[in-house]
Amino acid sequence: MLKALLINPELDDTFSIVEIESGLKPLQALVGGNIEGLHLTDKLSAYINEEGKFLFPDPNIAATHICHALKIGLHPMDVICGPMIITGPIGEQGEDTNLTQEGLDKLNEVVCFNELSKLKI
Repeated sequence: MLKALLINPELDDTFSIVEIESGLKPLQALVGGNIEGLHLTDKLSAYINEEGKFLFPDPNIAATHICHALKIGLHPMDVICGPMIITGPIGEQGEDTNLTQEGLDKLNEVVCFNELSKLKI
């Protein structure tokens, strides 16, 4: 099982810690289609829907703010649409790793969302 942070503005709780099976299909199920991987930091990776702007009508403000705050190369006027999943770093064999409390705390230092600060792994 893989521990990750799900950021989904369509749910009552925008931020939630989830445990999912490792692999492509569970990630696709959470983002609602084909995935696109994002390198956030040396300790954090993320996945979004590759076609999110076509499939989801509204921007994911929290996910967009995270990408801009971490300066991952997103154009200043670009937005993330649809759910985002944040995991730990990519492992030595290319596998996803668990999001750690350290990674979650570092993320909260950068973006300071009140809801995020209440989560524990």
